[in-house]
Amino acid sequence: MIHGRGAATLSLMFGTPRESDGGGRDRLQIRSIPRADGIELRLSGELTLATLHVLQDQLRDSEAARPRVLVIDVRQLRFLDSLAIGELIGADKRSRDVGRRLTLITAPGPVERLLAVAGVDGRLRTASEPPEITEP
Repeated sequence: MIHGRGAATLSLMFGTPRESDGGGRDRLQIRSIPRADGIELRLSGELTLATLHVLQDQLRDSEAARPRVLVIDVRQLRFLDSLAIGELIGADKRSRDVGRRLTLITAPGPVERLLAVAGVDGRLRTASEPPEITEP
């Protein structure tokens, strides 16, 4: 499925990437991986204003499936901006509102430092590895 919004977006399901190429250096790829207890989203590239719509679309699709667990892996991101941080906080709030467990997977480096400077490392549930799959 091809979407507009100023950048080409390729959207495929179940383990295949959703990506954006804004024509410049901003590029984001998201791989959606089904889990027995929910969905894992693996992000790579740069999460900025130019690519934020790709994450928003993927989150909307993932949340519509009503997973019990949503894992967002940002270990392969090179950069994220304040709007991206705001979207992650929004996803966490929506998850809490419906009883879903959202976990952000981080790694030491610039993205983890940006999350700490923004003060969200204590607000969002973070881990260095995806959580174990839980039974219903």
